[in-house]
Amino acid sequence: MNEKAMSRSFSLASKVVFAALQILKERGGEAPGKEVIAEVEKRVEFDDWAKQTYEKTGYVRWKSMLHFFPLIASRQAIS
Repeated sequence: MNEKAMSRSFSLASKVVFAALQILKERGGEAPGKEVIAEVEKRVEFDDWAKQTYEKTGYVRWKSMLHFFPLIASRQAIS
């Protein structure tokens, strides 16, 4: 079987999105975004790369992925 290694970005995105979904499930499906982000930060161990900020935007890499990847998933589900 030919298995490709998951990219570093996709691996990080899957960790943070999975953690966010777990948190939402624990809280009955709803929670303020700031609370979810704070809880993800407590639960997921981030390396220096994940904590880096993007030079152009100033966004922290893992937070940016937490916002971006669910958007892609929702668009895929709609189409």
